[in-house]
Amino acid sequence: MIERVYLDNARSRRLPPPEAWKKPDKWIDLSTGLPKLDVPKLVFETDDRGFINTDDVVEQVEDMFFWKDYDWPFNLNDPETAPDDHHFYFTEAEYSPRQNNGSYIPSAFRELPTVIGRMPRQFHNVFHDFTVKPCMPYMEAMEEYHSSYKLAHRAFKNLITSAKNTSQASHRFTLRQRALHEGRIVPSDPDDVVVKEMMRDFFSKHFDAYSRSIDEVMTLPERMLILPNLEGIPQQKPHLVVKKIGKYMVQSSINYMPLLRAA
Repeated sequence: MIERVYLDNARSRRLPPPEAWKKPDKWIDLSTGLPKLDVPKLVFETDDRGFINTDDVVEQVEDMFFWKDYDWPFNLNDPETAPDDHHFYFTEAEYSPRQNNGSYIPSAFRELPTVIGRMPRQFHNVFHDFTVKPCMPYMEAMEEYHSSYKLAHRAFKNLITSAKNTSQASHRFTLRQRALHEGRIVPSDPDDVVVKEMMRDFFSKHFDAYSRSIDEVMTLPERMLILPNLEGIPQQKPHLVVKKIGKYMVQSSINYMPLLRAA
């Protein structure tokens, strides 16, 4: 009876076809496409707080099981190939308040966009059939991570506002310089001197706010887990900074679909 339930569940979790696997006969039953039950599962490394690196584990799964040039099929209307979200810390019940003395921290942590990955459904199924689920991180670590994400989100909202205003101020300076060049403004015009000072004050105010927002983002606890690969970002133009940080702050999950498309 137990085996029957397992097989039914496995059929509902379709695995990639044999041509995707480096050694399909090692991992799946070629006659049924179901996972073999006696194969070792991949164990992910964790840091001293119990966190995995989500980018690393996606690459590990792909490298261990699949050909790099396999182009994962993608069809939003096909339930077998449509992308869905993998919670890297599973299962849901384990993180529920009922299982954690009423604390909502584990559940809130598990639902953060930075620990959820969007990937092909068949690839997602491999995580559940061929990897060992990570142990729950330490409670204090999850709480700090959750707080850091909320701080990062707030800092990003401030960054959007200040970057937008800074860009607008820069654009106004550019328009003024063009008007000077075309002779539509006389540099010694008293009215223009006042306007120039107002523009300078406007730019300084918002650039200072932008700089403070950048500093806040760059000094957040757990920044590298929540906003990786941001070295050198303070030197980039405001709209590029917003675009880069927004990749992590406005998504409901990390999108791994581009990584899993053949070059």
